[in-house]
Amino acid sequence: MPSSDVLIVTVRQPWASALFGPKRTRKSIENRKWPVSGGSGWICIRSSKSAPKRSDIQDARRRIIQSAGDLNAIDFDAMPRGAILGLVYVEECITSDTPINVWHNAGDCGWVITKTAKLPQPFQIDPTDKAQTKVWLSKRPSYLAKLRHQLPTHAALS
Repeated sequence: MPSSDVLIVTVRQPWASALFGPKRTRKSIENRKWPVSGGSGWICIRSSKSAPKRSDIQDARRRIIQSAGDLNAIDFDAMPRGAILGLVYVEECITSDTPINVWHNAGDCGWVITKTAKLPQPFQIDPTDKAQTKVWLSKRPSYLAKLRHQLPTHAALS
């Protein structure tokens, strides 16, 4: 996949960090109202700049416990905000009125995440960057360069 086709999607905390947790704790579905362009592929995840809602943190803790995960896997007090966290691979999009697992919200388009590439050092987005839900990586060449530096052999960035 050429780098110009990689989508940057903004995800609120704690959900952004949960996508990169340890395998047993990892959020395996990203809930959206729209399907992934092309049906599958790598997506770059950036965390939103806003502070996480207390209700979202409580919901994330509940889902981690339900998935038999480790509550210590996510440091809820130090989640990066306004930062590129890494890449996730969306295998497919599922819409169901019945949740398919603890991370899926009924009725939403559930992006099924099968692989992740967490950045060793998440980097802050440009403070002048407008808060958009989605944007193409090709429109942010400085982000692409930083991703390539930390994930030099990643297929999505070649």
